[in-house]
Amino acid sequence: MRIPRVHLPGPLSDGGTIKVADKTLHYLTRVLRLDNDSPLIVFNGQSGEYDGVLVNVSKKQAEIRVSTFRPDDRESPLHMVLAQGLAKGEKMDWIVQKATELGVSEIVPLFTRYSDVKLNDERAERRQHHWQEIAISACEQCGRNRLPMIHAPIALDVWMSELPPRAEAEQRLILNLAAESHISNTVPHRAIVLVGPEGGFREDEITQAGMMGFSSWHLGPRILRAETAAVSAVSLLQARWGDLR
Repeated sequence: MRIPRVHLPGPLSDGGTIKVADKTLHYLTRVLRLDNDSPLIVFNGQSGEYDGVLVNVSKKQAEIRVSTFRPDDRESPLHMVLAQGLAKGEKMDWIVQKATELGVSEIVPLFTRYSDVKLNDERAERRQHHWQEIAISACEQCGRNRLPMIHAPIALDVWMSELPPRAEAEQRLILNLAAESHISNTVPHRAIVLVGPEGGFREDEITQAGMMGFSSWHLGPRILRAETAAVSAVSLLQARWGDLR
C-alpha cells in the first residue's frame, strides 16, 4: 500500500510533533480516510523527507509525529525554467501540474502579445498562490521533495530585459514553428524554454528572444496546443539532458 505524502511548511525535525487542521486535516481524514496511527511521509519543500504517523485525531485537529529523516533527492540534474505564455482557463493549471511532475525547477507565467489572459495585481497574486498549491499537490503525488518556484506573472518583454547574459552552460530555447535551427549538443546545467500561449509568439517577440540568446526550436510538423507544447518540450529536454535519459 502506498504511504501518503504530505507537505508541511516550516521546520521539521526527528521527534517533533506538528498540529494540522483545516485543509490538511480534511485531506487526511475525509479524502484519504486516515485515522490514528496511519503512516505518512512528510516534507517541507526544501530537501529530504521524514517518516511520520497521524495521532490524536479529532474533528477539529490532529497531529503528525515526525520521526526518521531521509535525504532523498529526486531533482533533475538539469535546472529547467519553463517560461510559459499565459494560457486560458484550466490549461495553465494543467501546465503547472505536469511541469512539476516532470521536474521543472521554475515556472514563469508570461503576458505576451497574443495572450488573452488579463490579470490585475490582485488577481495575479491570487493566481500565483493557486498555482503554488497545484505544484505542492503535484509534489505530494510524484515524490518530489523540493517545490518548484512559481514566479509572479510578468510581461514577456520585461522578463527578457531582466535576464542576465546567457551563461556558457545554459541553453535558451524558444518554440517557433518557423525554426530551422537545432538544439546544441553541448550538455547544459540549466535550460530555459520559452513556450507561447494559444496564439504563439509575435515576430518581434521572437526577434527580442534571439537578441537575448534564445535559439528557435520546433517540435515537429504538427501544430501543438499550448499545454501540449509545454509538456512535450519539457519531456524532450529531460530526456536529452535531465533524468529521463
